[in-house]
Amino acid sequence: MTAEINNIVLKSTEWFLMNAKKTFHTIPESAWILGVSRNTVSRAIRTGALRATLCRSGLRVSSAELAKALQDGGVAWTTSG
Repeated sequence: MTAEINNIVLKSTEWFLMNAKKTFHTIPESAWILGVSRNTVSRAIRTGALRATLCRSGLRVSSAELAKALQDGGVAWTTSG
């Protein structure tokens, strides 16, 4: 049952990313989409596990990069070792 729920959440998140009008997301938005904390997203950007673009008002993560992280499981870069 849990795998089915995870699959539904993943598909709905992918749909959101594909159909969203925004092409870049803030760190808090990216954290919400990935289901992790803002600190985790910031750490992933610092370590190069997640690419971000510097805009006038701060860092932004592209929808394509978030979709890639979701498809890759996103879990590998959420743990610190």
